Amino acid sequence: MINFSLKPYEWQKSMNTIFQNVNLDGIIISNDTGILFRFINSYDGKPSGTLRCYNVWKSQFETGSLLEFPVFICDVRMQKLDKFDIKSAFNYLDFGFEIPDISDCYLICIDSGELSIILLCENINVCHGDAFAENNS
Repeated sequence: MINFSLKPYEWQKSMNTIFQNVNLDGIIISNDTGILFRFINSYDGKPSGTLRCYNVWKSQFETGSLLEFPVFICDVRMQKLDKFDIKSAFNYLDFGFEIPDISDCYLICIDSGELSIILLCENINVCHGDAFAENNS
């Protein structure tokens, strides 16, 4: 269970880290409520992987400055939410509609010093390394 009354860096500690110390190379928003995040290696610029989010219900993007890609990202964290956490997460993100009756929901947090992205989606696909090229289209 996630305790959203804590500060974000505290409650995010319990989440699974799927990418760390990478650069966000691009964000592609599709017409079917999906978002694709592309990551590259901070050292040599080679592909690190992709995170594809399907059926995005809520997203919150915050930045402290005008973004120019690539952007260094400390952590990309993910947590599949249980029924209780689904309601809490929608409330935490001030969802403006009736909370959907869904059984599968993922919380994604992408954080750096100049960028914070939090989103709720129905499903995700994480590809690391070489799979990047296949998912880059």
